[in-house]
Amino acid sequence: MSRTAFLAPLAAHRWVRRAADAMLLRYAHHRTAALDRMDAGRVQHDTLLSLVRRARNTRFGRDHDFSRISSLADYQARVPVREYEWFWNTYWKDAYPVLADYVFPPKKKALIANWEEKVARFAEWSAHERITAISGIPAWMLVLFDRLKKATGKSSVAEVWPDLRLVIHGGTKFDPFRELFKKEIGNEEVKFCEVYPCSEGFVATEDPRYGQLRMVPDHDVFFEFIPFEELGRDRPARHTLADVEVGQQYAVVITSCAGLWSYLVGDTVAFERRTPPLIRFTGRTKYFLSAFGEHLISEEVEKAIARAASECGVDAVDFHVGPVFPGYPRRPGHHLYLIEFAGTTPDVKCFAELIDAELSAINEDYAPHRQGDLAMLMPEVRVVRKGGFGEWMRAKGKYGGQHKVPRMDNSGKLTQDMATWFAENGWLV
Repeated sequence: MSRTAFLAPLAAHRWVRRAADAMLLRYAHHRTAALDRMDAGRVQHDTLLSLVRRARNTRFGRDHDFSRISSLADYQARVPVREYEWFWNTYWKDAYPVLADYVFPPKKKALIANWEEKVARFAEWSAHERITAISGIPAWMLVLFDRLKKATGKSSVAEVWPDLRLVIHGGTKFDPFRELFKKEIGNEEVKFCEVYPCSEGFVATEDPRYGQLRMVPDHDVFFEFIPFEELGRDRPARHTLADVEVGQQYAVVITSCAGLWSYLVGDTVAFERRTPPLIRFTGRTKYFLSAFGEHLISEEVEKAIARAASECGVDAVDFHVGPVFPGYPRRPGHHLYLIEFAGTTPDVKCFAELIDAELSAINEDYAPHRQGDLAMLMPEVRVVRKGGFGEWMRAKGKYGGQHKVPRMDNSGKLTQDMATWFAENGWLV
């Protein structure tokens, strides 16, 4: 039995829940006020020096002469930006942490290897739980919702979990999912909150006053930001919350109390404000399209798909896009969109035209490439049957968990492989 199991009967009492809500609300206001007063740049500087000081006798600290670091410049001179493979091979593979958890689902149930079985069982078990909040990647939460309704025979999540009040989402843009979530849940009282967590450290949470992600500077994580165009250079510029520029695309770099030191996460963000530090997630460092010089990023593609879905009155659940290169000289190439919809599917020609119009409006490089079909042809949209992306992930051994459908492929090879697999296995409409 969990050491906190005795609290469950208390949580069933309305007055206990109200008291807990009141205390948490008061704390939230206090915390928000403290963040508003905080000098994020100064706090981040102090965080870095504190991390360095505490780690100076570790293997990494000794290897990088932490005892002689007394400033940000010292640190950046001694610790270059590195990626996962380097850390894994050099420091991590010989030691793995063991973590204990007291949340639902229990560890024994969480370790079910077969994802399809796991989701079905979770749906059955959780149907009898008093679920008030849920968090996860939007696409996988939708799979759980579908299994939950099938297991109970109910038509909405709210019928199964009437006390659900909060959905915390992250890992991908929520715009294409928002309306579908509202339909699936069926309760207007449920609030949605975006967070930006990653395996390496918590980055930001939504500030409802601005409707944007706000970086949290005081929880033992130090952030650096590399201008996107400088990725791959030997000595790229490394900015902090003290000197970032609004509107610039940055790759996120993390140093944390968990033993990461200037680790390139693989995400890109842009700042909306410096005070407070508000950001928007714009994509992955490896997710971009520039096969024809169009320079598209994930954020722009996702925005275009969401706009097209809204105009057509449909819900886009998952997608992938990549270039299709011409089969003979002097013929322009185009983008191929593989899109899975929930329920109704749109007229693909109209959907492609809407995507094209939105990208032309928001990206100054895309529009010239589309003029007169001289450098790039109209996008092509192919509809993937419901569940198709999940089956493709399963075929690749990446179904469920933290795995996500690769959104973009600048080489075009993965896009062609996916399109071929969907066609050969009967997943294209």
